[in-house]
Order: sequence, then C-alpha cells, then structure tokens
Amino acid sequence: DQFGLDLKTYDVYASFNFTPSIALQGIYYWQNIDVDNGMLAAVGIDDNAKAWKAILDIKQDALKFTGLRFEYQQQDNNFVGVRDPYSFGKDAAQAATIAQNMPWNNNTTKFFFVYADQKWNDKWSSYLRYQQADFDTAGIDDAKGYGVGVTYQYTPAIAFRLMYDYLDF
Repeated sequence: DQFGLDLKTYDVYASFNFTPSIALQGIYYWQNIDVDNGMLAAVGIDDNAKAWKAILDIKQDALKFTGLRFEYQQQDNNFVGVRDPYSFGKDAAQAATIAQNMPWNNNTTKFFFVYADQKWNDKWSSYLRYQQADFDTAGIDDAKGYGVGVTYQYTPAIAFRLMYDYLDF
C-alpha cells in the first residue's frame, strides 16, 4: 500500500455460557506489522502488537430489572485498528472519544467498561454506561466517560434517543 505497511492480524475467540442468560467471553488479538520503510523501527515502536478482552455478559432476563455487561481490555498502544473500542461508531475526528489522547508507543492501554441496559416494554428502553482508559504513559491524562440515554421505539425501523455523554481526559 502507499505506506509500505504489510499487516497481519490474528485472533482467537472463546465463550462459555453459564446459563442461557450469563456468558463469559474472551478474545485475543495479535498482529505482525511489517513496514518496508522501517518507519516503526526508526521511532522505536515494536512491530508485534497484542490486544485482549474479557467480557461478562448478563442478560436482563437473569436479573429482571437490567442487563449488565462488564468488559476489561488491554491493548498495546501500537495496535493498528480500532483505537477506541467504545466510540460507538463515532469518528474520532468529528467527536471526542475515550481514547482521544491514546498515544502511539510501546506501552499498553487498559480499558474498563460497564454497560447497563433496561428494556421497559416494547417501546421504551434506557441505558447507563461507564468507561475508563488508563494509557500507561507519563504526561498523558487517563480518561473517564459516563453516559445515560432513553430510547423510544416509534416503529420497528424508527427510534428516537435522548442521551447525555460526559468525557473527562
């Protein structure tokens, strides 16, 4: 390609269901980054990045009042790909994300994420979320984010959502 980057990403995924409503999941990624022009070596960046995530997913039917999702992730700061697993499809150039200050170095970022969602009936649902990032780099502030939202499902194809997000980094 135009940057001389030959990137191979591999992953292994596992899941164990304790019950139909409670699952423990995990995924491990590793990359082999081969840069023809020596760009990474010139700045001292390792070319074998790794990332992993552990998830405990509890559906609302198990707890009755809410569903809960707990995630812990470690990602090398030189991992090529999704730099913010909790951006929810937002383009970082257009909107602030939890990983806005994520550096490009040989350290590891640790993400923690909690998501609670409630389905009240066929029309109304709500959610609460907390996210945290520890960039493991001196001089770069860690980040935290909070969010809350309410959704009204007008038709199967149309929904309205009122939400509030707060990011601190």
